[in-house]
Amino acid sequence: MSKVFAEGTRRTPLREAGGSVLILKARLGRWCDRYALDSSRSREMVERVSERIENIKKAVESHAGCRATHVESNPVTEGYLNQIVWEGVVEVFDLDGHPKANRAYGWQFWEGKNAQYTVVLGIPPIDSPNAAVRASIAAEAEKMHDNSQ
Repeated sequence: MSKVFAEGTRRTPLREAGGSVLILKARLGRWCDRYALDSSRSREMVERVSERIENIKKAVESHAGCRATHVESNPVTEGYLNQIVWEGVVEVFDLDGHPKANRAYGWQFWEGKNAQYTVVLGIPPIDSPNAAVRASIAAEAEKMHDNSQ
């Protein structure tokens, strides 16, 4: 079951081989996990980054319902009133076969010991990693506002 909660974003369960379900969702607040862009580093770090990107790719393909190809990693920092509200690495993917989007943006964050994934489709006005993060923050804020009433 998927629920559209903002243009170009959706909360979708991602089933893994073991049957566990990872929920894709936006996150407010500072991204606390250590992150690294794709670059030269130790073999262990490369394997962890590659695994992270592969998991995000699976989430993108599940959400978009088509094939995705990783293009690049982008550091993003979003602030509001001189405060950092989100900081992390957004992975950019080209989509092959999606009816409305040629691009998708995704990232991983942690809730306790569970990796969570956010996916935002590149449907206008979403045209960059920063715009994807802003849309995700706005969707989560709207959801929180709706739940408070």
